[in-house]
Amino acid sequence: MHFAESNAAAFEPGYTALIKAERDAVENDARSLKVGNNTFAKFMAMIDEQDAEMMALTSRLLEARAEYYSAYEKCAALLVREFGIYKVDNGQFVFPFQYTADSYNRAAAAMTAAASRLAELEGERAALRRSQLNRWKTFTGRGRHERIVDGER
Repeated sequence: MHFAESNAAAFEPGYTALIKAERDAVENDARSLKVGNNTFAKFMAMIDEQDAEMMALTSRLLEARAEYYSAYEKCAALLVREFGIYKVDNGQFVFPFQYTADSYNRAAAAMTAAASRLAELEGERAALRRSQLNRWKTFTGRGRHERIVDGER
């Protein structure tokens, strides 16, 4: 397992524990408001649904970041290993052996694909946040008369 992959794998249990601790605190605070059981149940269901959505997305983000950094490590390792052998011509690496160029190109392509996936996931995260905000506005009754688009009314 590469360094980036092990860091991503180590992050997830801590993130999950943090979300659970925050959920428990919110539940405790919500109970203290002494709202009706139906309202409380709907509120906690929204919390649980949004936590699940964000945790699933975060897991996919961590995986994509691990893929990106793994490919980055491969590119960097190859450049370090081949230092002094390759040259740079017009911003392009020129390797004396085709198999070295092929190895670098595969790692660079994997890095580009992972970067594209990260950009898609960041867009998905922004859309998820907007959706979650709109659900909260509907829950509180504000969503029926207002609409927020990209943070502006």
